[in-house]
Amino acid sequence: MFYKVFAGRTSFTGPAVSGAHPERAPLAYLATALTGLWFGMAALPVQAQQAGPSDESCAAILHDFSQVLHSNRLDISATPRSLKDGGCAFDDVVITGGERYAPGFYADTVTVYGSILAWDRKGQMPSSDIVVGATGMRFATKMGDARMDYLLGAQARVGEMVLDLRAAWDGSAKEVEISRFDLTFAGDSRILFTARAKNIDLSTPGAAQMAIMGAALTDLDLEIRSFGLFEQLLLPVLVMMIPDTENTESDAGFAALVSEKKLELRTAINQLPDAAFPAPSRAALAALLSDLPGPRGKLVVNFRSASGFGAARFARFALTGLPQTMKELAPLFDGTRFDIDWRRGDRS
Repeated sequence: MFYKVFAGRTSFTGPAVSGAHPERAPLAYLATALTGLWFGMAALPVQAQQAGPSDESCAAILHDFSQVLHSNRLDISATPRSLKDGGCAFDDVVITGGERYAPGFYADTVTVYGSILAWDRKGQMPSSDIVVGATGMRFATKMGDARMDYLLGAQARVGEMVLDLRAAWDGSAKEVEISRFDLTFAGDSRILFTARAKNIDLSTPGAAQMAIMGAALTDLDLEIRSFGLFEQLLLPVLVMMIPDTENTESDAGFAALVSEKKLELRTAINQLPDAAFPAPSRAALAALLSDLPGPRGKLVVNFRSASGFGAARFARFALTGLPQTMKELAPLFDGTRFDIDWRRGDRS
């Protein structure tokens, strides 16, 4: 990783990565970025704990953040600066996959506040909190043609997003609580949730990087308001997952294949375990499925699990192989409950 500063703009570049990833979902970019941002806070020097972040310490945070992203074959450029009220701001943020046709993430400004800014690389922190705000967030694909890149960049402004994230880590309980995740889109689409996860140790950078393996989600209250959101973010990924066959060479053949896949999903929904997915939840999922590919409404999900839901639940499949039927998959949902509602046309 090369660390360069030119005219106040900090950029990070790494070795070229072979192979573009057009199938990478935009929200996956965002999730990776937020995870890396938390881990990157560990870069702050000790002296910043007393004086608040400086321009240099905010640049150091960006440096460590870039290393996390680079491990996911992503590069970042931004202009870091400190804020008088004790936070860091990153202007003109660009995160790209470094290859032609790879989607890029852009933001006008990302601000970060909270006690996590005082997390010393070599020290311990019993608890911390973080507040992230972002404006002018958008996704655009680089085509390698100046005319098309200009056009796609301008059009991306139409779909700008705004983020408000508030989270805290309780060091004694080893729990992370997301008290607010609010991602608003142009139009009426929105993703809003609160969540709690346990078995998370963020006391040191090393522990934080391993936290995802033991993390277990216990509570989630989610609302997804989709008025074009599904078509914008998820449908492109799902369409690319359908393998090429003779049936996909014509419009009628591809439409028939999509109908076949929806029927398979409907069968799978009907076979979900009753204890985890009560009848009203399965009915809501079926109603949402019937509205694809253009759902208009609000999806509400309330998830609870005393034991937690995380990567450890999938360990059983390391010995048995991936499940081939819903019956084989059912144990994955032991001790969980999903209360789901699909409110067609709800813009509230």
